[in-house]
Amino acid sequence: MLGIKTKIKKLFRYYFPNDTLHKVRLDPSGITCNHKCIMCWQQQLSKQQRKDITTSYQKNKLLLKDYQKLINSFPRSVNSVELVGGGEPLLFEDIEKLIKLVKEKKYSGSLITNGVFLSNPIRKTLLDSKWEFIRISLHAASLETYQEIHAKDDFKMVIRNIKSFLSERKSRASSMGLLFVIQKKNFHELDKFIRLAEKIGVDEIEFDYLIPDSKKELFLNKNELNKVINDLDKLNSSLKNNIKAVRKMFINNAWDTNKDRKKDYFDNATCHLHHLEINQVGKTTPCCLLWGSEINKNDNVKNTDIKDIWKLYKPLRKNLHQGKFPQHCIDNCYYDLKNIA
Repeated sequence: MLGIKTKIKKLFRYYFPNDTLHKVRLDPSGITCNHKCIMCWQQQLSKQQRKDITTSYQKNKLLLKDYQKLINSFPRSVNSVELVGGGEPLLFEDIEKLIKLVKEKKYSGSLITNGVFLSNPIRKTLLDSKWEFIRISLHAASLETYQEIHAKDDFKMVIRNIKSFLSERKSRASSMGLLFVIQKKNFHELDKFIRLAEKIGVDEIEFDYLIPDSKKELFLNKNELNKVINDLDKLNSSLKNNIKAVRKMFINNAWDTNKDRKKDYFDNATCHLHHLEINQVGKTTPCCLLWGSEINKNDNVKNTDIKDIWKLYKPLRKNLHQGKFPQHCIDNCYYDLKNIA
């Protein structure tokens, strides 16, 4: 009987998927960043492209009053807001006010940062507002590797900031995690990274791989991929982690340039998109990998209601839910989509 009920529930979810907007990701800083991480998409920009984007962003960027209006227009289904960046979100001039605004509206808050500016005023604002989650991008377990990847000598400062945050919080209501993007410069530090995270006392760790726009020389070769797969099989941690999931991702090797192999992989997966991304000038996308693609509508929250923007992508979400992936997704997305819900 239980098997029949489970099948009925699966069929119901397939034909009547949850199609509500749950999360909004805000990018208040644009490409402004204090680091030059070697795998970042920004490193693929020419000097002129960077200049043009920066000029356009500064001229058309959303101000605090725009964010206040935007947040007030969110549909009732939205329950969380993530502050992220093509750059470093803590460089937004009104970041503390934006943090408070998000929490005044009772949204669950998450922040992705490199941790350099997680100084006392910001920490106090986050903790006083009971901000739920902060994820620190820390792609190294040693000073030397950190300098190679982040192109800055901020390793010790970031570790101090993390420790200060953890010592100042009164409960785990405000949790913290570390992100480690696996690549040629750091894949030898997987276990060392886990032990560092455990020693510092963060709540969770997350591994990921390079995005398609990263420099080709940073991707792992076949032997290095196999080593990572073997290492991940042996790794364990008391912290919340995605070790098993990322190992599965490496085994499937879904970012392989063999399109047939990708198609086989994606044919059996489904993708549920329940979030919307809004960049510094107000343009939107339902997925970060769709920026610049023909699929993206590029509607702007300055002149289009967010509810109407969400409706524009309903056909896309329906196709993704049924495993009908656009070629752009097949070519660029390497995630196990059935686990993104």
